[in-house]
Amino acid sequence: MTLAPARPADLDTERLLGCLTQARPVSFRVGDQALTYRVEDGQVTESADSTGDTVIALSPAAWTDVTAQVRTFINLLLSGELSFVQGSFDTLAEWLP
Repeated sequence: MTLAPARPADLDTERLLGCLTQARPVSFRVGDQALTYRVEDGQVTESADSTGDTVIALSPAAWTDVTAQVRTFINLLLSGELSFVQGSFDTLAEWLP
């Protein structure tokens, strides 16, 4: 069973980017890997580093739950399975729908 595509076919990317124009870079440390999302030149870009304004640490299992839409970031935060190495929830919230 497939829950939902990571990027739905009817996603309005122009509207999405309009909402993210002020979003600060956010990084995730998942095990020994890192991933940073930022908005550059009207596009969302990814890089394999932890250079975001906010750096969030979580386990590979927690990352899988988020990307599979099993759990939310707020659920992980409240259960103590997500921590802020740098920055705060405010930056993460800029990226949430």
